[in-house]
Amino acid sequence: MSVFQLEHSGDDSQPATFLDNPEYQEHATQILEWIAWQIKDKANVIGLELLNEPNPDDHSRIDAWYDSSLVRLRSILGDDFPFYISGSINDQTRVDWIKQQSGFVVLDYHMYSVFDGKYQDKEAQEQVGMMWGEYDVAFNNVANINVITRLQERVD
Repeated sequence: MSVFQLEHSGDDSQPATFLDNPEYQEHATQILEWIAWQIKDKANVIGLELLNEPNPDDHSRIDAWYDSSLVRLRSILGDDFPFYISGSINDQTRVDWIKQQSGFVVLDYHMYSVFDGKYQDKEAQEQVGMMWGEYDVAFNNVANINVITRLQERVD
């Protein structure tokens, strides 16, 4: 029997203190820089996610880290490299922050609803159509990001 109760995104036995500790933030940025150097010339890499599903009380605190980390990562990978930022398409602060970015920044939204029964036994194209219908307002909110076109250009 495990001593830790694991959630889908990690160990929650301790409080999350990433945003309270500048050393942790610097270390995370250094790790991302190392990864950036490793993937810099790999044609089959379609992006780098900075953090998976952070849930800060105040987005301005994490945005400051995103901003400073992106400057350093762009100096390695360039402005046209896709960087993924976790968030909700219904969270206007994430959408607004991403729209203000000058480089290629993608809103990474995990649609856990696709695991419910109504999507089972459907072909991929039908699932995509169902998602567009369900999330139409939210998708239209971020449509100017134009992720699919930019990724296609990168692949071509």
